[in-house]
Amino acid sequence: MGVNAIHAMAPVIERIASFGNPIEVVDGLEFRESLSVVRVEGGIANNVIPEAASMTVNYRFRALQTRRRRLGMGARSLRRNRRNHRGR
Repeated sequence: MGVNAIHAMAPVIERIASFGNPIEVVDGLEFRESLSVVRVEGGIANNVIPEAASMTVNYRFRALQTRRRRLGMGARSLRRNRRNHRGR
């Protein structure tokens, strides 16, 4: 029996879930950031351990921050998690 690819994503999903919804105030207005797993796919049948899986992540951030900066922060965080997972 192989490794369940969906189970292997659990640490990353847990890390994303722990992000919360930080609030930033800009010019008196509150902006709520959101980082959420919105779709998980994997497997070819109900009775087969999935050898591959994918997830879609939605990241909403305040408009005044550059997209490149925020995506870079998210990518570094996920890479750090991947290294931690591989080392187990």
